[in-house]
Amino acid sequence: MPSDENHGQVGTRRYMSPEVLEGATEFTAFAFRQIDVYAAALVLWEILSRTSMDKDDIVGEYERPYEAEAGVQPTLHDMRRVVAVEKKRPSIRVAVMEHNIGGVLWKTAEDMWDMEPDGRITSGCAYERANTLFMSYATNLKFESSVQPKNLPNVPVPAYTQDCGVAPAALLIKDGSLGSNGFHASMDEYAQACSAPPNVRYLPTLDTEKVIQDNIIPLSNQTPTHSTLPLS
Repeated sequence: MPSDENHGQVGTRRYMSPEVLEGATEFTAFAFRQIDVYAAALVLWEILSRTSMDKDDIVGEYERPYEAEAGVQPTLHDMRRVVAVEKKRPSIRVAVMEHNIGGVLWKTAEDMWDMEPDGRITSGCAYERANTLFMSYATNLKFESSVQPKNLPNVPVPAYTQDCGVAPAALLIKDGSLGSNGFHASMDEYAQACSAPPNVRYLPTLDTEKVIQDNIIPLSNQTPTHSTLPLS
């Protein structure tokens, strides 16, 4: 076996962090968590790269992380060169970076794949950002769905579609799994350690589960819908 391949690394090469590729991993719980944070950033990139931000946004074919930079079947040497030496990271469409939601998630991904483990945000911080973004979005949706245009009193609520509904995302959060501050109970310690990303309202006193329930209960026998507006 070539010496380049015999480093004892376990896992998919594309998702290996710089320290793993260089064989410089510290055997601590924090170090392993930060390795996972790096890999999670690539998964987030995969999701964003295949998500249409609006009707005019053109989404390309699926690509594996670093496929453009290292090819379809990269060796450990290829990945080490791209990730650790050249310090390259996957790129994303401008439409994602400029979107009010996609842009926050993209900035979070960038903060998760820093070259140094200590430079990456923690998994708790990443969770807090995503949850704060979701709750701000859900609150905005609740406000929009409660406003009925005065000049169109009998306009029916459109049927729910996966493109515009909030129910699937809300259902990912199980009843009783959230702490009093709107974060997962096990993540409360990170509440003050990681500030909310720019342009997102921080809602520490929000009744999280009430907002979720308000948004998944049908309104007038039809599922609520929304139009995406910039968060302020």
